[in-house]
Amino acid sequence: LPRDHRICAIEAARGIEWHRHVGREGLVIGIDRYGASAPDKALAEAYGFTPAKLAERIAGWVKSSS
Repeated sequence: LPRDHRICAIEAARGIEWHRHVGREGLVIGIDRYGASAPDKALAEAYGFTPAKLAERIAGWVKSSS
């Protein structure tokens, strides 16, 4: 991946593996917890994996790094 671009990785599972790809300035959004059980939409809401919550988090990251 290009080093001159800011990179965000979103993984609805363990995100730790993505840090080597996004670099120090990159953002990794993942779920590093285990054991939750519920309908997918309820889990997405609880863990912040809805489109609105992801967009809000990424926008905050972009704004804070500018």
